[in-house]
Amino acid sequence: RRVHGAEVADSKSLRFSEDLYDSLTSIMNSLGRMSTMITKFSRKLSRIHIVSMQLTKKHLDSGYSEQFGSDAKLQIPKETIQEVVNGSVGDFINIIGVIVYNSSKLFYDQQLELNESQAINSPVISIKMSNFGKTGFRHKIPPFTFTLRHHVTSYRNPRCVYWNESDNNWRRDGCKPVDIQSNSTTCQCDHMTNFALLFDVYGNVENLTSANQLVLKIISLVGVSVSVISLSMNLATLIYYRRLLDENLTKIHSNLSLSLLLFLLVFLLNMTNSEDSTYCVFIGLFCHYFILVTWLWMGIEAFNMYINLVKVFPIYIKYYLIICGLIAWGLPAVVCSVVMATETDSYHLQDINVCWMKSNCAFYYAFIAPIAGIILFNSVVFVLILRVLLRKQSISKTKNRNSASSTTLRQIKACVFLMALLGLPWMVGFIQFEVLQPVPSYLFVILNSLQGFWLFLFQNVLNESTRRAWSASISKTSSTSVKSIRNNTRTR
Repeated sequence: RRVHGAEVADSKSLRFSEDLYDSLTSIMNSLGRMSTMITKFSRKLSRIHIVSMQLTKKHLDSGYSEQFGSDAKLQIPKETIQEVVNGSVGDFINIIGVIVYNSSKLFYDQQLELNESQAINSPVISIKMSNFGKTGFRHKIPPFTFTLRHHVTSYRNPRCVYWNESDNNWRRDGCKPVDIQSNSTTCQCDHMTNFALLFDVYGNVENLTSANQLVLKIISLVGVSVSVISLSMNLATLIYYRRLLDENLTKIHSNLSLSLLLFLLVFLLNMTNSEDSTYCVFIGLFCHYFILVTWLWMGIEAFNMYINLVKVFPIYIKYYLIICGLIAWGLPAVVCSVVMATETDSYHLQDINVCWMKSNCAFYYAFIAPIAGIILFNSVVFVLILRVLLRKQSISKTKNRNSASSTTLRQIKACVFLMALLGLPWMVGFIQFEVLQPVPSYLFVILNSLQGFWLFLFQNVLNESTRRAWSASISKTSSTSVKSIRNNTRTR
């Protein structure tokens, strides 16, 4: 008896050989299936299109265009190719190489992996040309365009990004979307490396449409312009009537108005859509700084109100205003310096219009945490003040002191208005950050862009001391005008 050419002496050896053969066959089949799976996974994960060719005179005259199925399209104008050819060294052969990857798994961005609100949602196209090799993203050239397909069409707000090989992350500078369709986006970039599309991911939550974004931008511009005018008038009033108003309160109001005014002016500069990375760093830095300064002065406003309304005997603090100024203007500088020192390229073009912090970690510890702390402090102060004022109101009604009761009522209204001014817009903002829907977005933009106008109303129109100062000034001006007219009449 023979099994595969081997002579077997007995049935026991035959069974052993058959079992061994079956086992080897099973192992080979498993390895074959595994190989097929690995091949399929590799094709899915790795490149799906590859092109490598030498540039010719035709490309120098008309440019280069290539369609990679339905996944990508590349168009390089002749100006870009001529720039590359002219920049070559010696007789270096000018070659263009393009690889299209179906997945971005080969490009691991640790920060993006931790960020659940954003994701790469397209193939990755790798473009290398002649001497624009491994460090191609460092060389700026005349812009070219490419189109990438969207993997998931429900994601919103596509941004053109490139792979920064030195930091191992996706960045935006030098690239911008020029045509956004429902299933694809065309990008324009001024350097060559690996490119993809970064999207905002909000699960089943409906994102803002482009029409909503345009309306919100218009509302922001109008509201911020009104606030800038209101804050300028507020500062002029506080400075002109400083002798008629409480000194400490006037200086605190003035610093709050000045910090908010500076922030709004920088915010207007932030909406100019500049792609200069250095410009973006400074704009993002100053936006961050003046927001924190403004919020600290809001906290000082609340603390000052607590001293004046809650304490029976006002607390005397030596160099009170100097200490407040050092805290409000100095502490944010320390926070921003830490962000700059710990994060490489801390501020960059975060969204279509905004230069802001790149790292989510920095965003939470250097922005959200301080503001949340001040809102919590203001809320505690608000409860303490309201409790004392309501008690005074009750006592005044019991003793039939109408004047005291009306004064307390005015203080309660002022307290409620100020706390709403200092906290409500950004409480809505926290909701808007997490759930980007039209209603909270509109509320956030309207309340915050007009914050300078609300401050002008509170510190001037609704302030009895300021109204008296205005009335006295108007009466003095009127009496001077009447006397002048009388003198002119007598002279005639």
